[in-house]
Amino acid sequence: GVPVATLAGWLVAALVGIAIYQRLEPRLLRPTPLLRAGQAHLPYAGLVEPALALALSLFAVGIAASIGERLLALVGVLVVAPLALVFAAHVLGAAAHATPAEREAHRRDFPRARTLA
Repeated sequence: GVPVATLAGWLVAALVGIAIYQRLEPRLLRPTPLLRAGQAHLPYAGLVEPALALALSLFAVGIAASIGERLLALVGVLVVAPLALVFAAHVLGAAAHATPAEREAHRRDFPRARTLA
């Protein structure tokens, strides 16, 4: 069968991918004449890392299920499902979205910060 280490391997691969992306993103979004400071924003960029981790985890669970390792697939689902629910609650929750007044207060407090529109 597939050892549990396989799931750990996919987790490490996802974490390495996230680390690489987090190092590259600021360089890719460096202000240029077309992207002024404060406007360099990649829409939904924050969803890339968790989506990659979720996709890799679901792939590992799918492989485990396809080779008949039902217990390993169940354990994988039990590990991934709570994390996916926390991620979904964060993305969909009202607390994740700043109001216009909160964004304006942030701009006043941090005038040089790169902010959304």
